[in-house]
Amino acid sequence: MTSEQVTRYIDDLKRAFRSQGVFDAQIVEELRDHLIDAIEEGRLRGLTADAAEREAIARCGPPELVAAHVAAGLPRLRRRTLLTLCAATMLASAFLSLSLLIFRPPRASYSVWIAEAALFAVQGAVTIVVLLRGGAPSTSIRALLTAGGIALVLIGASALYATATSHFEGYGLLLGTLLSLQGVLTIAFFRRRPIRLSTAAVS
Repeated sequence: MTSEQVTRYIDDLKRAFRSQGVFDAQIVEELRDHLIDAIEEGRLRGLTADAAEREAIARCGPPELVAAHVAAGLPRLRRRTLLTLCAATMLASAFLSLSLLIFRPPRASYSVWIAEAALFAVQGAVTIVVLLRGGAPSTSIRALLTAGGIALVLIGASALYATATSHFEGYGLLLGTLLSLQGVLTIAFFRRRPIRLSTAAVS
């Protein structure tokens, strides 16, 4: 059973992680395990439960410093770039959707575009939410975002190919480029291994 002192420290750590934008439940659990091990080690050395907990927490360090240590391992530039690309892609697809509704070109494939625009919106929105919450989602969400990134690359490459081989269309070039970049960066970002807390931080 976790004591109130340890629970309070873990809660403070969660807040510190969220303030740094690096909250990861796996890191919290890893740190909790380290604390419990350190407390048990202290008890074996003859410390009281309260003293062992204080020592373990002191060795771990202030929550703000631990969160800063974790944040230092994140690819911040890649994260900001992906956020920007998601927002730009969503805006570009919304603009194109509005243009199709207004001008109603006769050769436009509306059903295909609706499906693609929905994918862009969902992929972009979920990616933005995940990144703003720390960029460390569950394995299933990470797999879905990676699959969505692959779809974006395929759609973007198709748009670029159509622009290069048929008649040039500026929005096709812009949207194809944005989708391809967002897809590649999404795959790179969410296929990375989850951030792990160094044992040095709790020794």
